[in-house]
Amino acid sequence: MKWIEQYPVAWRVALIVLCFLLVGYFEWEDQELFNNMAPLSVEAEQ
Repeated sequence: MKWIEQYPVAWRVALIVLCFLLVGYFEWEDQELFNNMAPLSVEAEQ
């Protein structure tokens, strides 16, 4: 873990980018699920 001491800013930036990627991925997955479920709910109302 020596590189964390050498590059304190770099690993924080990497951590933030990783968090953004994870959040973006899960939001995309939720959007896909929502898009797949929307036609089902429309059919259920009829």
